Amino acid sequence: MSKRLFDRLNFTGCSLAPCTKLIVANGQSIESYNTSVFVKFKTQEHKLDLRVVDANFPTLLGRDWMDVLLGKDWFNRLVEVKHIHTVEQVREDLIVNLKSNPVFQPGVGKVTDHEACLDLKS
Repeated sequence: MSKRLFDRLNFTGCSLAPCTKLIVANGQSIESYNTSVFVKFKTQEHKLDLRVVDANFPTLLGRDWMDVLLGKDWFNRLVEVKHIHTVEQVREDLIVNLKSNPVFQPGVGKVTDHEACLDLKS
């Protein structure tokens, strides 16, 4: 969360403690602060860490926040990994498919379902 938003929300009892600077995607170094906040969600209250940055960035939720707001299985519900292929598996599958394809078989093949006309000139 940005420091400007943090100040505007006027959290009572939350003091910011300086922590390590963050290096963002463009290489810029940003001052950051830590604090803890109590969050009441549904019927439970949780103490969560809050990172505040001295820049105008959008608020991002960390995994600890996502666990509370969406449940511990939030990642598995958002991302479904069906099958992972290694480069070697993809290579082997490609070789098997190429070897079984009639286009790559030795010898002269036969063309079907097409009509051709040859004009021979002497």
